[in-house]
Amino acid sequence: MPYLISDKQSDCAGWATVKEETDGTYTTIGCHENKQDAIDQMVAVSIAEDMQPGGEVSNRAVDLSPPAFIQANAKRGLAYLAEGYGGDGLTEGTKRAAREMAAGNISENKIRKMAPWFARHKVDGQAAKNSNPSDPQYPGAGLVAWLLWGGDADFSDRAQNWAQRKIDALDAEEDSRSKMTKKIERRTFTIKNVEARQAEDGTMRLSGYAAVFNEDSLPLPFLERIAPGAFRKTLTETPDVRLLINHEGLPLARTKNGTLRLTEDEAGLYMDADLPDTQAARDLYTLVERGDVDQMSFAFRVIRQKWSEDRSRRVLTELSLSDGDVSVVTYPAYPTTTVEAREQLKAAMQAVKEGRDISPETMLVLENIFSDLSEGHEYIMKAAQIMSEFMAMEDSTYMEDEEEDRAVDTVGSFVSWDSSGGTARGRVEHVMREGVLGIPGTDFSITAEDDDPAILIRIYEEVRDGWQATETLVGHKASTLTLIDALPEPSPEEAGRKISLRLAQAIVSNTN
Repeated sequence: MPYLISDKQSDCAGWATVKEETDGTYTTIGCHENKQDAIDQMVAVSIAEDMQPGGEVSNRAVDLSPPAFIQANAKRGLAYLAEGYGGDGLTEGTKRAAREMAAGNISENKIRKMAPWFARHKVDGQAAKNSNPSDPQYPGAGLVAWLLWGGDADFSDRAQNWAQRKIDALDAEEDSRSKMTKKIERRTFTIKNVEARQAEDGTMRLSGYAAVFNEDSLPLPFLERIAPGAFRKTLTETPDVRLLINHEGLPLARTKNGTLRLTEDEAGLYMDADLPDTQAARDLYTLVERGDVDQMSFAFRVIRQKWSEDRSRRVLTELSLSDGDVSVVTYPAYPTTTVEAREQLKAAMQAVKEGRDISPETMLVLENIFSDLSEGHEYIMKAAQIMSEFMAMEDSTYMEDEEEDRAVDTVGSFVSWDSSGGTARGRVEHVMREGVLGIPGTDFSITAEDDDPAILIRIYEEVRDGWQATETLVGHKASTLTLIDALPEPSPEEAGRKISLRLAQAIVSNTN
């Protein structure tokens, strides 16, 4: 079981390094005067036992004990495994987690993996070897894996639904515990029914919809919608929201003093503001009245959300406006400052350490960072700085997903396919299960089918001692792809040489 740190141990006055026992209790292995010393010991003992450090103990109110049916299913899967069923594809992590579940223990990390795993593998229940006890190949590897994850033998949704309820409860608990420290997100909309007018007393007023319901966002790269009712609760809490220009400067109106009024109706979030008699406000009023400015960026915190199974769509069902802003913007943009980018990089590394998916929001920031390499010297230097900080992080932070979690239609998988020049290789960037997938930079598109998703792939090229991502994106149907092992990265020397060449070429191109 993992090592963690805690400041709640009764046998320590300060911070303690602890070991989590199989019964969910924590045994103190060292007391420390400060948190850093506890972290140092946690890391040292974790490395010595070849395991990932567990982080800080969180006093969760959510009961994570697996129900009896999940324990029974895990035991049944382990029994089949002992009899030689299950195949060679099962990882030691899956087997270890199944033994823990059979004993009545399960980690938050495992629970968060369960719901999407069941959703992806439910189709395995259609095979006779996994569903028909009379089939000569029963029990098939798919059934054994399903049981080891805690699922019922009839491939019902019971275990998936239990895991999703726990995920929702954990998210809600986290929201209530750190609601004010949640990451602020921003989305830009073209203002609906915008109006700049003067009241009878000469006050300049600005009104329009700052956010609209049930309309797809621009690709983030995922698509996003705001559900009706998303603002209902936060508006009852009288949030303090400011009207700004480009998210900067002194407020032009504010809900706290009544000069900014926000309401929700069937169309979206409606804004009505009394502008002050200042030069900035007069300029804004004129620009809106002429139609030069017609977009607003809306800052919020996500409270509740729903993702599609392939993480290509998100519906925001509850948002917080507390200490947020509505901002008239000249250009729709998403923040990729060095500080924010560095935080996103840290979040990505931590997610990989814990076996979680990197969030689409983080992927967006990472993509923006490296796309800056083509935008000129200033941007190259910014991207190079962030990249150097990223490369300086621990080399051991990469952890492959469990084998059964990977497929040709999973973002991050490495795949190969036949091309005119022979066998090509690349990494899955995006999966579309319905609709038409457009290939960036080309006129080519692929229509996804019910049982054959459209896949966007970044091509990798072979260098002297490894494989390196290129700027080229292609699209293929999933049925034409073959899952392969992760392509080995080039040595630091080779990667550094390639990066230096690209940076030099880009600098020359932008200075000629």
